[in-house]
Amino acid sequence: MPISTELFPVLLAGLIFIVVPGTDCALTLRNTLTYSREAGLFTALGISTGYAIHSTYSLLGIGTIVWQFPFMFQFLKIGGAIYLIYLGIRSFKGKKGTALKYQKNIDRPTMNKLTAFRIGLVGNLLNPKALIFFPALFTQIIHLDTLLITQIICGLSFSLLALVWFSSLVVSVSQKWFQSSRLQSSHLVD
Repeated sequence: MPISTELFPVLLAGLIFIVVPGTDCALTLRNTLTYSREAGLFTALGISTGYAIHSTYSLLGIGTIVWQFPFMFQFLKIGGAIYLIYLGIRSFKGKKGTALKYQKNIDRPTMNKLTAFRIGLVGNLLNPKALIFFPALFTQIIHLDTLLITQIICGLSFSLLALVWFSSLVVSVSQKWFQSSRLQSSHLVD
């Protein structure tokens, strides 16, 4: 079977899955807008690594096991919800008026690269949407006779697509024109 018969559907489904805003998008935007472009890029790298892990376990058939045991899926789903609640609470504990401080050139808070990467990775791995999507996608598209190299290319392509998309998002929202328009309307958010 030619590689395009498996790769094209994976890329098309992947593009739709990645571009639709969700947890990954929220984490990337939060770290970019609150901390820095660098924090956003490392969050995107963590998310992309998460997609590589999801692809790997799905291609190995492990995703089907989690999918068939509801208690395992429920445990992961609850873990993901707790993690997102934790991140949300941390975000709301931030100080009011931070956008105004940035406008006055007061230093922004910093986030180290490893923390940004971990937030992206853990947020992605505990995302129930991905836990359902990857096993479903790969069991429908990848067959027993699919070459190993084709499976690897499909999995890595999905991860690379996520890295390109979220990195582009980070670069876009960290541009000066975007930041200045965001600061002008910050009073509505604060």
